[in-house]
Amino acid sequence: MPPTDMSPLDILTSKMGFLTNKASIIGRFVMDSPHQVPHLSSRKLAAACGTSESSVIRFARQLGYPGYVEFQTALETCLKGRKTRPFEITKGHAPPFLEDQLVRSYTAMHEFIHTLDMKVFRQLVTLIFQSRKVYIAGEGPTFHFAAQMGWEISQLRSGVRFFHIRDREFETELLEAPKGTCVVFISGRTCSRDMVRACRTASALDLWVAAIASHLPCPLADFSYLMLTHGNPQDSSKPNPLNLNFMISCICRMARDEELALAEGTGLAPIPGGNADPEDQALRIGMWAAPASLDPAFAAGTRREWPVISCLFNGLVKYKEGSWDIVPDLAASWTMSKDQMTQIFYLRKGVEFHRDYGELTAEDVKFSLERASQGYFKSVMAFLERVDVIDRYTVALVLREPSAHLFPSILPFIPGKIVSKRAMEELGSVRFAFNPVGSGPYQFEAHSAGDRIRLERFHRYWDRQPEMKALEFIPLKEKQIQTRFKSGRIHITRLPFIHFDHIRELPNVAYDVNHGLDHWMIGFNVNREPFSDIRVRRAVRRALDVDAILRRAFGGVPERSFAPIPAGAVGYWADAPRRRRDTERARTEIREALGDREIRANLLIMPSESDRIAGEIIRDNLAELGIQVSFTVRNSEIFNDAAAQGDFDLYFTFCACPIDPAMTLNWFCSKEPWNCSHWSHREFDRTIDRANRQINPDKRQALLIRAQELMDEECVVVWVTNGSGVVLRQRHIDPGKLFPDGSLAPWLIRRK
Repeated sequence: MPPTDMSPLDILTSKMGFLTNKASIIGRFVMDSPHQVPHLSSRKLAAACGTSESSVIRFARQLGYPGYVEFQTALETCLKGRKTRPFEITKGHAPPFLEDQLVRSYTAMHEFIHTLDMKVFRQLVTLIFQSRKVYIAGEGPTFHFAAQMGWEISQLRSGVRFFHIRDREFETELLEAPKGTCVVFISGRTCSRDMVRACRTASALDLWVAAIASHLPCPLADFSYLMLTHGNPQDSSKPNPLNLNFMISCICRMARDEELALAEGTGLAPIPGGNADPEDQALRIGMWAAPASLDPAFAAGTRREWPVISCLFNGLVKYKEGSWDIVPDLAASWTMSKDQMTQIFYLRKGVEFHRDYGELTAEDVKFSLERASQGYFKSVMAFLERVDVIDRYTVALVLREPSAHLFPSILPFIPGKIVSKRAMEELGSVRFAFNPVGSGPYQFEAHSAGDRIRLERFHRYWDRQPEMKALEFIPLKEKQIQTRFKSGRIHITRLPFIHFDHIRELPNVAYDVNHGLDHWMIGFNVNREPFSDIRVRRAVRRALDVDAILRRAFGGVPERSFAPIPAGAVGYWADAPRRRRDTERARTEIREALGDREIRANLLIMPSESDRIAGEIIRDNLAELGIQVSFTVRNSEIFNDAAAQGDFDLYFTFCACPIDPAMTLNWFCSKEPWNCSHWSHREFDRTIDRANRQINPDKRQALLIRAQELMDEECVVVWVTNGSGVVLRQRHIDPGKLFPDGSLAPWLIRRK
């Protein structure tokens, strides 16, 4: 037992230097926020510190207490009667304006400390200390911090350099960097194209990439193993330089501790993201890319976030596994008013949130749906007027107008997932994005931006328990898929087309092929000459070899599409024209339109193998018409910016749609930011608006077909394919029931 004449805080202060790594993280949290700890269970304290519940118990025992409850009781007794805040500023010794500035700065610092992900913070320090070389890069104001951090780390270890992101030498150093090099990018309020490009390059070279950004979501997350933020937790649009300076000082201080631990022979934690433990029984699921956020209101990448979010959260309704049928989930039943403007849902009782955040109620539903309607899905949820709480287990959705998307694409999909209101308010949106709290079959265990995500089975789940104890979602690069499946380190994944031919013959591997819902297209910027001339667009459409694109860029797996909406969906245009390639006629039409003019065009594509191959085919096809095509390659974020600005002639891209593929047609409405073709047509706009409000499926079918006819007449895009869902798996893995497009239902996957 601890000495009775010493308070828990005094004991902690005296033993701080002798605690284990995880215990020291918990100790720092307790010292920074002693008044919060008496109100936190061991599970909640573990979540706040990014450790496990057993680590909290061991921490209490290292201080001499039998367990956490005894430590918590002693701390509460110690703090009784103390009304002081975690920090105090004595006034009266400085001008009022300076005192106010100090209060604001320390308040912001205090909030920042409580939103800092200490687990990732610790991993970053370990990564810096164990790497063969360390490069630190910044730009603008953050270059100063990169230089500060580089100089301090260089006093502790060799092989440390810092760069300005636009320094030509930096790119050369990246290309020549040995394996095991760590590259830390420090970003300010915005990420420049140069920084995103350099981060992507470092990731492609298999270097260890970490990012320190002002807020999330951040484009650097797509290419980073680790990510920390230094922004204002209440307003991420106002990054606080004091936070970044403090973070760098802590990194260097902790690095000195690592140096001391190594000298004393206590060793270091392994570098994050290493090989999976062969004794671990988790099901390992490969992903195309790491999620940028696990917050349903701001999950922008449906292909990245959906498999994880569907395990963590429930909606009022859900898609029945193996189909797109809508069935009850959190709502046991619902009713609809005659005018279809009010939907009343009756919730199940006794549904619990993860981490002891209590029972799910109508207040959580109201909070989640209204928050989602102001988040990433704001435009598609514009029909929602408000959400009314009738009683604890009854909630009403009041609409501004009838919506054809509410049940197929909103309530069972990402924006319809219900989060814990209390958890969101306690953690804040930044921490919640990487520490989510839902009510699904699996609960969040661990995650580092750009690295694997681990989920554990939720034993108090209200519905059927999943068979697998744990899931790990692991981002894969193109060249890793074959080796990871050969070694058995990945159990199942949903593939891009380009990999299929290379790995379908792997031993002990099976695959399933399903029709996709994506929309791959070759589009025209109708506001730029010569493609503002419809005759030119039609000639190009006649000259394009779409079948060659499917064979070479997509491995011959998906079928060709002649309209955007696939068979079986509302709006499928069965009689769409089946045009075939006719180069001779295309040459005649282009001469009639342009004469002998020499034409140069710019093609905007994304940096993927399938896009590159498709771009080469488009270039060769148009060369036969006398049009010289050059490429502009941009990642997804910059691609979207370039598309919005219209600084290109042609584009090749795809859209990953929710279950109602008709939503893609909304993108071509006037003034829509996703309208890459910059096309404007009044009848099309009116038709889509009527279709979005039409509940009757037959009438909606006619409207959607008419909209597609208008696009075809105007030759806005050339449709390529709806894609396919190729699921690759080890033969001993039973995928359960796949959704019709090949999407996984991870809670049904099991070992045979």
